[in-house]
Amino acid sequence: MRKTKPKTARRLMQKYSQRYRNRVKDYLHKLTAKLAKELKDYEHGFENLEKQGMFGKRRTHNRVVSKQNWMQIIALMGYKANVKLLDPHNSTKTCPRCGGRMERRKGQVLEM
Repeated sequence: MRKTKPKTARRLMQKYSQRYRNRVKDYLHKLTAKLAKELKDYEHGFENLEKQGMFGKRRTHNRVVSKQNWMQIIALMGYKANVKLLDPHNSTKTCPRCGGRMERRKGQVLEM
C-alpha cells in the first residue's frame, strides 16, 4: 500500500523543483549584479558555447552539462553591463593580451 498518492508526489516534486529553480535564478541575479557593479567600466567577454557539442558517453558528465545556465548568465549580464560574445575556437591557445599563439599549453609563457 502506498503512503502517498501518485498525484500528490508529482505535485510535491513540481513544487520543490520550482523552488530550486527560483533559488538558482536568484543567485544568478545577485552574482551578475555584483560583477556588473564591481567591474562597471569593463566589457565582459563570454565564449559563445553550444551544449550540443559537449555531450559524451558518460551519464554523469552529460547531466552536469545539461544543468549549466551559461546562456542565462550571459542574458542577465547583457542588460546590466557591456557583453561581447567570443569565438571559443582556440581560445585556450591564444593570449588574451597580445594575441600570440602557444605551441603547447603546458608551461609556456607568452611575452608582450
